[in-house]
Amino acid sequence: MGPLNRSSCTKLGGRWSAVALVLLLSMALRADQAEQGIKSGFIYNFTKYIDWPASAFDRSNTLVIGIVGKDSLGGLLEKAVEGKTTGGRRLVVRHLRWSDDLAQAYVLFVPEGEMGNAAQLDRLKSRPVLTIGETAGFARRHGIINFVIESERVRFEINADAARAAGLKISSKLLTLGKAPGG
Repeated sequence: MGPLNRSSCTKLGGRWSAVALVLLLSMALRADQAEQGIKSGFIYNFTKYIDWPASAFDRSNTLVIGIVGKDSLGGLLEKAVEGKTTGGRRLVVRHLRWSDDLAQAYVLFVPEGEMGNAAQLDRLKSRPVLTIGETAGFARRHGIINFVIESERVRFEINADAARAAGLKISSKLLTLGKAPGG
C-alpha cells in the first residue's frame, strides 16, 4: 500500500463507512428479531392467562392463533408455540386475510402495517377472540392487548373492558403486568 493521500483516505473512509453501516444494520436486524421473538413469547404466554368461555371451543381441541395480513413476527410465533399446548389444547398458528372468517382464531395478532383494516375488528367485539396489536392506540380503539415499547423494552397494554365484552377472563396476574391503554 502506498502513501496515504486525500484520494486514498476518501476510499478508505468510504470502505469503513460501508462496513460501519453494514454492522449497524445487522445490529438493528438482530434487535428487531429479538423484539419479535419477545412478542411471540408473550403471545404464547398470554394464552395461559386467558379463560375463554367453554362454548367458544369446538371439538377439535385446538387453540388457533391467527396472524392477519403480513406477518411482522417473521415465523417466530410458529417456533414459540411448536409442540405446545394451553389448557390441554394444541396451539396452531394460521395466517389469515382480512376477508377470512377472523372468528376462527381464538387469538388474533394484527401487525402494525395492518392497522388500515383494523376497523374490521369491530365485528369481533362480542366474540371470544383475544385481539393483540402492536400499533399505538390499538387497545383503545380495536383490540384487547397492545404491545408498546418503553425504555427500549417490550411492554403491553390491556383493555380489560374490551376483554369482558368479548367474554374473556384475564388472570389478575396478567392484569398486574400490563397497563391500561394510554396509561
